[in-house]
Amino acid sequence: MIMQKTCVLLFFITILALSPNANGDDLSSIETQLGEMFHKTMKKWQLSYTVQETTKAGVACIPWDKLNLELLSTGIFEAIGFSYSMATEEAAIRVATQGCQQMAQHYQVVDCSCDVIFVNEDVVVSVPDDFSTDLLAPMSRSKKNTSPWRKNPAHTSRPRTAQ
Repeated sequence: MIMQKTCVLLFFITILALSPNANGDDLSSIETQLGEMFHKTMKKWQLSYTVQETTKAGVACIPWDKLNLELLSTGIFEAIGFSYSMATEEAAIRVATQGCQQMAQHYQVVDCSCDVIFVNEDVVVSVPDDFSTDLLAPMSRSKKNTSPWRKNPAHTSRPRTAQ
């Protein structure tokens, strides 16, 4: 009898322990992949975030509504900003965010928000509460569209970016 109660108790503890971690692990993996995507984007521009002096920040225009496994594994950000050798972390974040917003405006990138990914070497990006991990299901595209969130150049309104 005691053995059965112990087994039942262990079963419920195991279920409780595993349930929240599954989603937490998914979000942690997304955050890590966003950090890797930021580094790939910097490399595309022939820059390296890791060699920059500390008190630095890295910001990217993240298309949360279009984020999927394909984009995370092979894509790069359309707009980023970074700063280094700043007096404070707050100043580093402010300068990097301004750079991201200016790049998004220049390249007419829409449907994304400039979010902090790195402060110094730490990945600090926060996945929005309303982000659905269902979007991470693999998707196939029949068209060759390397920039799924880039605005049509003929359209003249300003891009929407976070401030």
